[in-house]
Amino acid sequence: MRVVFARSIGCCNESKNAPQNASWITWPSLLLLFNLCLSLLYKYAPNRKSAKWRWVTPGSFIATVIWILASSAFSFYLDEFARYDETYGSVGGIIILLMWLYISAYVVLIGAEINAAAELETAADSTIGDDKLMGERDAVVADNKPRDL
Repeated sequence: MRVVFARSIGCCNESKNAPQNASWITWPSLLLLFNLCLSLLYKYAPNRKSAKWRWVTPGSFIATVIWILASSAFSFYLDEFARYDETYGSVGGIIILLMWLYISAYVVLIGAEINAAAELETAADSTIGDDKLMGERDAVVADNKPRDL
């Protein structure tokens, strides 16, 4: 994989249009990095026994797709409708950044909620290690059913 990646970038760097030819790698690498960071966040950030990777993957994937769509929609809104620079002057850029971070935070929470809802609907042990009975897993969502909460 590294050899293929290195050769493809090397071919791009030999031409005169290296920045344009290498720009195809930017968005896929950003999406993979965002998805990886969300998976790590969903696995290790909660104060509970870690979940297995298969229980954090759906939420991180769906959150990545929603993040792409929400960012694209926000960009379209800014291009077509919003005129923050006319209203707020130089502070408009800060306001736009804060709004985008607000949208991104909601997307992260939506992905976490998807993971929690999926984990809540199963009786299978979703935590790492040996399988344990409900109530002994040291994870609220893994230890309960929807009717219990």
